[in-house]
Amino acid sequence: MSNNESSSNSALSRAFKITEFIASETRPVTAVDIALFLNLPKASVHRILSQLEEEDIIARDLQGRFLSIGTRFKKMSLDVLSHFDGRAPRQMVLKELTDEIQETCNLSVLDGYELLYFERVEANWPVMVNLKLGSRLPLHCTASGKLFLALMPRNKRKQILSTLTLEPQTKHSITNIDDLNKELDEIGIRGISIDNEELIDGMVAIAVPVCDQDGNMIAGMAIHAPTLRLSVNDLLTKAGRLKLAAKKLEGLMTFQSQVAD
Repeated sequence: MSNNESSSNSALSRAFKITEFIASETRPVTAVDIALFLNLPKASVHRILSQLEEEDIIARDLQGRFLSIGTRFKKMSLDVLSHFDGRAPRQMVLKELTDEIQETCNLSVLDGYELLYFERVEANWPVMVNLKLGSRLPLHCTASGKLFLALMPRNKRKQILSTLTLEPQTKHSITNIDDLNKELDEIGIRGISIDNEELIDGMVAIAVPVCDQDGNMIAGMAIHAPTLRLSVNDLLTKAGRLKLAAKKLEGLMTFQSQVAD
């Protein structure tokens, strides 16, 4: 291998490690953090960060200090999640659940300070709540959004809530930060979240976490229904089945990861 090839591979490896570190951290990350944790020269870190920022792989906050994953890398991550090989088992689990409980089931993921509506299997009812795949929804008034906030480290929750405008979507939306934090603490204890007409009038939902091998929430699995058909309490009677489906999905994801390794 030539010196140029060796240098290129070294830079590529460092760029990957830096991106991986930023993506995996649950706290704000600085260039100094990266240099210390990865034992890299500060000059090299700054040079690679500039290149990654130019390509929109990473982004900086308004003060230019803290780093996060950029829009381009987020889109690539979601494209990977949407790949057919991974989608088939997700669809299978959601369809089994939908067929059993006869209500629409969905998966959503955290994308920055929003909830991304990612996967869905619809129940066959004349009255349905139509949320399009790819929709971005507020965290504070959705079942899965509140679940993400409840289960993340408190410092990260505080950081996100400090940037959010808790705009009411309905008269039931929680718009007071203290009230929201109280509800998030309760959600964290019981491990299940509800949306009681907080996003859309006439729609209720419940959500449970889908976690990775380390116990970190990576997606919210939810069921929603019109209030003409079910109440929140009605949906809560189906929470056990929802949790079983989430565990089944976790098992499939773990199996796929082991195969990939």
